[in-house]
Amino acid sequence: MRTLIYIYAAGYAIFTVWAIFTDVTEKQPWWDILSDLVLLPLGGAGILLYLFGVNEPLIKSSWKVVTVVIIIGQVFSNFGSRHLVLSGQTEIETEDISQWAILVSDLVIVIVLAPMALLNVFYAFSL
Repeated sequence: MRTLIYIYAAGYAIFTVWAIFTDVTEKQPWWDILSDLVLLPLGGAGILLYLFGVNEPLIKSSWKVVTVVIIIGQVFSNFGSRHLVLSGQTEIETEDISQWAILVSDLVIVIVLAPMALLNVFYAFSL
């Protein structure tokens, strides 16, 4: 199981770099760039804390708050982006996007981010 988490952590690191790079190059809204720049690396740090079994009481207690911030921040960031796209407030033409493409995009984000959130929760709230 640990090997799978290491593989996931490597994939998550690649996804983090890719997401931040595409946000900047595609000139996404400043709040989207900032949320990815803060939340994705924090999520990666939580994965590393979990993998390396850091049991420092101050870090573990702090990470309870950080984990909640990561999860709530990601949810609001993704829903905010989705709302802007669907309401036509971005450069993306909603007529050109099928509902399936939107569904698949959301599903991929959930598949990528859910394990990160779970690992952060496991780390922060484990004994």
